[in-house]
Amino acid sequence: MWRRTWEIIRERQIFLADFWNHGTVTDGCISSGRSSGGGYMYIDWNGSVTPCVFVPYSPVNIKEVYAGGGTLTDAWADPFFAGIRQWQEDYEKDNGRHGNWLAPCIIRDHHDDFRRLLIEHEPDPSDSSAEEALMDPEYEQGMVAYGAAYQELSGEVWKKQYLRAEETGRSESDARIRGKG
Repeated sequence: MWRRTWEIIRERQIFLADFWNHGTVTDGCISSGRSSGGGYMYIDWNGSVTPCVFVPYSPVNIKEVYAGGGTLTDAWADPFFAGIRQWQEDYEKDNGRHGNWLAPCIIRDHHDDFRRLLIEHEPDPSDSSAEEALMDPEYEQGMVAYGAAYQELSGEVWKKQYLRAEETGRSESDARIRGKG
């Protein structure tokens, strides 16, 4: 999928916005209003503020924040979001010069770390499916196993196509944007 999306981009001269396969374009995950390089948070119709459209757990409701005289900045400062932003920073540092931006998603690629933050901060599930996932040990085990397998698979592409570009003197941004080494 990674290879095919870059082929389409080159062939058609368009950019496909793909959260999970184009982390290389944004230097990783942009959820929780990422501090470095910009980010975003998702607010659903009910006012629940979540780290991302794919992360259905909310520590605050924007309607309640505004009713209490607060702002979006107050929601952004919530410890759950701050914990994810800290994880993003640590992920970049812990993986050498860069984290593997092909596997930057805390809920999909690093579910064990995400679960730790859920337990620590106890955000509310946004819907019944999110609540079921939270209570299902098989779901958790499956997500952790998927993340480990994907990290191994994407790690090879990351090293060969992106980190190798740095070693050969190509610009990092050229390799990151073009999706090739």
